[in-house]
Amino acid sequence: MNEVARRELALGFVAGVKAGDRHLLQSITTEDVVWSLPGDNVISGEAYGVDAILERANTLQAFEVNVRLEHVVFGYKDVGLILHNTGTKNGRVLDMHLTTVMLLRDGKIQRLNTLLHDVPMVNTYFNS
Repeated sequence: MNEVARRELALGFVAGVKAGDRHLLQSITTEDVVWSLPGDNVISGEAYGVDAILERANTLQAFEVNVRLEHVVFGYKDVGLILHNTGTKNGRVLDMHLTTVMLLRDGKIQRLNTLLHDVPMVNTYFNS
């Protein structure tokens, strides 16, 4: 799979999460897709399948998170996102730099591993 196709998958995932687009997410992920996120809060852990990814997307919206894509990055076979997410909710501030590495299988996203620069800040922001 070339870089153009991998870029399209990565951008499709961002668009699908922002729009809550089930059809788009199903078209670019495997049936057993997993999205892991570190921490101890309402969005941490492993989200199994598109339904769980959409639940996480809804939580991001409920917490008024602004997702800004900074770069799409490439590995030998996989692709990643470098993001800067910000938000303000209930007097708490989110200013999070993160990387999401997307592992691919048969031209689709099989697993997403999100890496955060400040897990305690994210825990504070996403705990109600």
